[in-house]
Amino acid sequence: MCLLKLGIKITGSGTGLPKSHRIGYVTVTPPPFGPCLFDSEETMTDFRSLEPELRPIVQAYQSKQLTRRDFMKKALAAGLSVSAAASLLAACAPTTATTTTEAGITTTAGGSTTAAGSPVAGGTLREGYNRDVSKHDPLTTNWYDPAFFAIYETILTDDPDGKTAAQIADTYSASADGLSYTFNIPSGTKFHSGAELDANTMAEFYKTLQATSFIAGLASPVDTYEAPDPNTLLIKMKNPWIGVLGPHKTGYWAIVNVQAWNDAGGAESTTYGTEFADGTGPFTHEEWVPGSHVLVNKWAEYPGSRTPFFENKGPAYLDAIRWTVITEQAQRATQLENGDIDTVIGPAHTDVARLESNPDLTVYKFPEWSGFMLSMNHDYPEFFGDKETRQGLSHALDREAMVAVVNEVLCKTCGACAAACYPGAIDVQGFSNEQMLAAIEAV
Repeated sequence: MCLLKLGIKITGSGTGLPKSHRIGYVTVTPPPFGPCLFDSEETMTDFRSLEPELRPIVQAYQSKQLTRRDFMKKALAAGLSVSAAASLLAACAPTTATTTTEAGITTTAGGSTTAAGSPVAGGTLREGYNRDVSKHDPLTTNWYDPAFFAIYETILTDDPDGKTAAQIADTYSASADGLSYTFNIPSGTKFHSGAELDANTMAEFYKTLQATSFIAGLASPVDTYEAPDPNTLLIKMKNPWIGVLGPHKTGYWAIVNVQAWNDAGGAESTTYGTEFADGTGPFTHEEWVPGSHVLVNKWAEYPGSRTPFFENKGPAYLDAIRWTVITEQAQRATQLENGDIDTVIGPAHTDVARLESNPDLTVYKFPEWSGFMLSMNHDYPEFFGDKETRQGLSHALDREAMVAVVNEVLCKTCGACAAACYPGAIDVQGFSNEQMLAAIEAV
């Protein structure tokens, strides 16, 4: 399975972001066409003959009264060719408010001046989302969306290379026997409400998750969460498990202010995650409208991130992020091309080639991190209604062969994959629980 994510370059309209890559181009102010960036004085001159007809079109586009599509229609009607209209569209994007003529410097509508490539604060990023939006409550949701990682943080995370990195905890260690994990929780982390986050509040959250979340069983080898002091969190295991950190990095384990959650009604709440949320992330919950959108706003008092690969450790540059629900696949590329959104997840495969050919767009293709499970369909009791039948089928699966087929490079056919299942979960290919533990230790 492959996930395609398409994002407008800085040249795209409506992002509220600087055109830093255009430094060195000719800056035209004051008009003829309002603040526009042309690639040369000659290109700008080409439009002067049609200035009376084009001026109101450009002004309407820059004030966001026209979509990209409407702009193109009116520009063609005014006498421009398709290529000329496209050039004017790119040059006069509505977020451009450049007033300087020095190469290497631009000034945005927000009034801040930055060197080439430097970020400029402000603007709302609008992303098209390929699912309906989930309630912003890690404890009761059955799916987590991108907004979860704007509102919340997790104890640890993965860096771009898939390696464990700090987030709320700055360091951690595991005992030699694999039965306990110790995390250092520095002071200074706060929830949006102003409440302090420490090891005690994290332990309380995790205990609530164990008792509440439908997916808590994903970390069932965990026995208890303890906080011997405000800066130390302990995870104590029932048995060693190499995958213990994985679930804690996901949106289901994103840290919630349990006190606020309980005050709102806990698992029965109709307001937590829909009308408000209380996390520690750089954005705050603003709107949740199923079937339409979610909106998060910049948290100006964000104390900062400990995640090492984040270039910006402080408050977000963006003012807000809006995820628009676009469940109709064919509409995603259209809305992107019209300028209704700035980025989109999962366009129709039939639209990808066209989007890749658009110079105003950047297409990113990358593998989706997914887990796939093969299970028996209990809707057919004549096949899978008998417990011993299900057990027999489970024992008959050659799991090592399945792994070898999926990835010949990584599989050493040593049995460690099968042995990594915690004791009592399954008996695979004749392994006893003792043999499974021994295999884990050997790995």
